[in-house]
Amino acid sequence: MASAGEESCSESTRFKPSEPTIVTGRSQYHTTISTRDGSSFNGQQEAVSTTSLPYYSARIEHMIQRRSEFENEVEFQIEASRIHWSEVLTETGPASVEESASDQIRSNRQVFERLKEQWGAFFWDYGDRLVVGRKIAEGGQAEIYEADVQFPNAAGSEEDEFNMSGCRFQFVAKVMKGPCSLLNLQSQLPLGMLQKIQEGCPFFLDTDSCCLIWGATLLDDDRFAFLMRRYWGDLRKLIDLRMRRYNNQRPPFRDESAILIMLQIAVAMEELHNHNILHRDLKASNVLVNLMDGNDDDACFDPWHDDELIQCAVTDFECSVGVVGTGYWRAPEVLAALKGGNSYPMVYSKQADVYSYAMTCYEILTGRIPFEGRPRTDYKFVLAGQRPLLPDCIRTDLKALICRCWMADPAQRPTFAEVVTILDKMYTPPLENELDEMSNIQPEYVTKDVNDY
Repeated sequence: MASAGEESCSESTRFKPSEPTIVTGRSQYHTTISTRDGSSFNGQQEAVSTTSLPYYSARIEHMIQRRSEFENEVEFQIEASRIHWSEVLTETGPASVEESASDQIRSNRQVFERLKEQWGAFFWDYGDRLVVGRKIAEGGQAEIYEADVQFPNAAGSEEDEFNMSGCRFQFVAKVMKGPCSLLNLQSQLPLGMLQKIQEGCPFFLDTDSCCLIWGATLLDDDRFAFLMRRYWGDLRKLIDLRMRRYNNQRPPFRDESAILIMLQIAVAMEELHNHNILHRDLKASNVLVNLMDGNDDDACFDPWHDDELIQCAVTDFECSVGVVGTGYWRAPEVLAALKGGNSYPMVYSKQADVYSYAMTCYEILTGRIPFEGRPRTDYKFVLAGQRPLLPDCIRTDLKALICRCWMADPAQRPTFAEVVTILDKMYTPPLENELDEMSNIQPEYVTKDVNDY
C-alpha cells in the first residue's frame, strides 16, 4: 500500500479548502527530513488521518511547522529538498585513483581543452566575464548559483544580459559538486546533446519546453559548470509553496492547469527522445517554471495566480549518464537492477523515462512525492506491482493514461508522442469563473515579496 490512501472527492473540495478531520491514531508510514541541527520533519507525530484527506502530506505539514527555524526560504528549500535529491555514481577509474590536486587540475584543463576542440564554442573560457554569485539551490549532483555574465554586443561593448531577438535572459551557473575529475564527468554528457550543440551554441530544442543551456566552462577553482537561463524556480518548489498555502488540504493545481503542465513536460521529453537523449531522473524538481510570456526575465512570476501562464522547461538532462535516478520515481526494471547489486544499471530506456513521468504526474495531481515515508531501499512492493493511489476525483481518461505510463512491462508503456497526442485532446482552457475562484483563495501565510521564494 502507499503511505496514505485517497478517497473520492467532490468538485467543491477540488477548489475550496476544507476543515481537516482529526482522528485518533497515526499514519502507518512517516517521512523524515533531517535539518541542520539534527532535528527532523517527522510525519509520524501527526494525529491527522491521511486516509481522511486525499492530499494530506506529513512532509508538507512539517514544512509548515519548521519554516520559522530557517533564516531564509533558500536555506529552507534546500534542506527540505534533500529527500528527493538525485542519486549519482561514485567516481571510479584511473582519473580518480590516488590523484593529487595539482594533477587533477592539469588533467581537468587538458580534458576541457579537448572538449572545446571536439565540440566547439559550447565549451568556453569566460574568465572574468563570468561572476558566480550567491547559492540559490542545491541537488545531489550540483549547486545552483546566481551568475553575472557579460557578452559583447554588436557594437563591441558589454552588457550583463544577453539580447537575442528582443529577449533578455538572466543566467545561473550549475556548478558540479567537487572535487571531481572532468575525465569522468565528460562521460556523463549525453551524446545526443553533444551532437546537437555541434550544430550551434547554445543548446536548445524546437520549443521552450527544455531548459536553455548556454554553455559550459571550467571555473578558476577547477569546478565544472553549466551556464543556463535562469527561471523562477522548479515545479516541486511551486507545488510545495501551494500545498503550504492551501494548508495541505487540496491539490496544487486545478485539473486543466495540471493537464497543461503535464502536456508541456511530455512535449519536452518527446523532443529529448527524438534526439536520443535519455533523462534518467525525471521528477517535478527537474522541471523549471516561468511565465509563458517570460521573454523578459524582469517579469514577476506570481506563483498563486498564474496557472494559465506557467511555462515548464525540463532540465537536468545535460549530465545524466552517471545518474541512477531518485527513489520511487525509478522504473521497476531500474530498481530490480539496483536491488541485484548493479550500481550502474544499463536498463535505462525511453520507457523508463515514461515511468518516471507517471510519478511526476502523481506529484502534479496530488502534491505528494511517490510513496512518501517508505524507506528508499524498500523496492519489493514496487516490484510486486504496487503504485501510488490516485484520488477518485481525477478524470478517468487521465487516470488511465497515468496507469499505462507506470505499467510494469516497459513495452506496454506509451511513447511520449502518444502521451502528447492524448493530453492535447484532453486540454481545454478553463472558464473565467474558475480562474476567479482560484484567485480568491487566501493563503495561510503571506510573503510581501515573491522574489523571496
